[in-house]
Amino acid sequence: MLKRIMDIIKGSKGNGVDIKKNKYDNVEEYLDEVIEVQATPEEDDVVNIKVCKVENDSDAVEALLLVESGNIVIAKIPHLEKEADDEFFEILSKMDDEVRKYEGALMILGDEFLLLTPKNVRVEKHKSLGEE
Repeated sequence: MLKRIMDIIKGSKGNGVDIKKNKYDNVEEYLDEVIEVQATPEEDDVVNIKVCKVENDSDAVEALLLVESGNIVIAKIPHLEKEADDEFFEILSKMDDEVRKYEGALMILGDEFLLLTPKNVRVEKHKSLGEE
């Protein structure tokens, strides 16, 4: 089929097929030659996003295990301005150190969320047209 299409594209200057004389007059006549192609990704290509809460050390360990196994984690945390104490900031520091050990990333989103990503995920800030 590809060869016939290339012949049609080349034209009728002695080295191709004359479209007017071609036995195929419309697309419907090609449909019986269409090959099905898998449109869904393989299971290995799937990236899961897990949502959880991180309020203490055990929650932090659970979130880190999820990231280490290749998941993206969005974690609800105590409000950094109103509810977080020094102990929680220490937990955040330890989490950041652990994520960096296996080349992941930890980002604080607003005052109440964390985004933890494995090493195969990159997060880039989108710059709008007015920003430099």
